[in-house]
Amino acid sequence: MLKQRVWRLAGLTFVVCSLLVLDISLAFAGIKTAPIHDDGISARIDERRGGTGGSGASDGTGRSVSTGGGGGSAPDSSDVIVWPVISSDEDGPCMDFRTEVGEPGSNIANSREAQRAERLTLDMITRWRRCAGASAVPGMSAAQIVAARVLEAYDETRVPELDPWIEPGIAITGLPAFLETGPDSASAANPTLDLGVARVRLDIAGDFEVDWGDGTSASYGEPGGPWPDGAITHTYGERPPGDSVTVAVSQTWRGTWTSSSSDPAFDGLSGDLPALPITRSFDLPIDEVQAIIQ
Repeated sequence: MLKQRVWRLAGLTFVVCSLLVLDISLAFAGIKTAPIHDDGISARIDERRGGTGGSGASDGTGRSVSTGGGGGSAPDSSDVIVWPVISSDEDGPCMDFRTEVGEPGSNIANSREAQRAERLTLDMITRWRRCAGASAVPGMSAAQIVAARVLEAYDETRVPELDPWIEPGIAITGLPAFLETGPDSASAANPTLDLGVARVRLDIAGDFEVDWGDGTSASYGEPGGPWPDGAITHTYGERPPGDSVTVAVSQTWRGTWTSSSSDPAFDGLSGDLPALPITRSFDLPIDEVQAIIQ
């Protein structure tokens, strides 16, 4: 029994310390957070927009923080910033939102603070579950949230490597040159991203465009391999002695993403991925084989 109490106390201490560290980090970033058990200050945006309003507590800057309750008309959305905050429900710590209301016509929704609030929201939503009963992220649909995180992660996603080359490092006029696109190259890939709030599957495909350096170019739908079965080949015509060309190979990845999540708001979402071009080039000497008759 004593050991169980010690473990419970240790677990509670860890959770409290984690919350204190996060609160201090946010404070250094210039972001005010609501007390963990203050449900009033975590008034949600649906209350603001629905006109249920709330009593305003000034923060000394001419702005007020929604504390819930009471009547009043809803402020214009351009005069509101929505901050993510750490709150709690019966299952423990969770993410909720509070509204910061500026003076009428202040347009604070387009300020740098609003941009910081949005970046913080996108970061926290992947690491904290939403509080029970919390609305979706105010001002952003679930699809917009996932799409923003997907695009950030997509830029850092390792797609199959493009490493073009033609063996044996030289092309012979009149004979097909076999372009290899690299041992790790592929025309399709399906990486999965873990965004915390959802897992996202990427379905991407990449086609190849080759500029052979002699004024000709062509597109190919599959990777190139070595002689004799490689799918990407080119035959060079007569060239001046000692000539060489620069071969440029481009692969452009395109595709879609689909999310899966235990949170219904983030499950089954999908969208298109932007084109991701990759280009590699190399110099290729071209020689001519002449038969010698004796």
